[in-house]
Amino acid sequence: MNSRLRVLRDLEKSRRREECAMSGYLVLDLETVPADGWQPKDPEVPGEFPGTIYHRIVSFGSWYFNEQFEPVRLGNFSDRRDEREAVAAFVAWHARMKPAIVTWNGRGFDLPVIAHRCLEYGIPFPAYYHGERGRDCRYRYHQGGSFDLMDYLSDHGATKATALKRVVELLGIRHGAVTGADVRALWEADRRAEVRAYCVQDVAMTALVWLRVELLRGTFDLETFQRAGALALDAIRSTAETKRMVIDQGRYLLK
Repeated sequence: MNSRLRVLRDLEKSRRREECAMSGYLVLDLETVPADGWQPKDPEVPGEFPGTIYHRIVSFGSWYFNEQFEPVRLGNFSDRRDEREAVAAFVAWHARMKPAIVTWNGRGFDLPVIAHRCLEYGIPFPAYYHGERGRDCRYRYHQGGSFDLMDYLSDHGATKATALKRVVELLGIRHGAVTGADVRALWEADRRAEVRAYCVQDVAMTALVWLRVELLRGTFDLETFQRAGALALDAIRSTAETKRMVIDQGRYLLK
């Protein structure tokens, strides 16, 4: 191979590495209601949960952390946007920032729901389907593209999955009274600010669990965890939707 071709090849490899580089972490949670056209199999039996293709996103909570695990922005892609605009904003932001996505049951719910909404709206989402090895959002056994905490803590299905509520209780965090089962009724009652506050609170709880899981698996030491955790707690206390969350700081930070 001549020197010019070698230089071009090296430049192309460098470009691909840059394009695939992960930039921080996005903790994500959706709240949804049944999409138009969904009908329960048995209307007499309450509580049937629609398949992922039958959901409409009403709240798109997110919290971005940089590569040093420092919290940057806790918010909601749904603020001042309709569903299509929120999904398109997320997809564009994800393509630009290339973060690892952190969720609770995201592989089983949140990410497929986003993909199905992209399908309906005609929004290309190539990062979901064509991730590089080690950064593939759909690959179960690597956390570079997507880190599903529920799946990870259940050893990828080897043991029974645990509810987020129970895990946060272990860490000194009190789960609020609202649950996912309440979202549809709240939304239809036009109590939409409550739905979005609940969504952002779930994002905050997921983020706090994630930081403790990173300590558990040795990503960082106790001192680094305590620094990142303290910054996250400060952000929670200064955000309108989360400032009333009840958290035992000493227990959470292991002090």
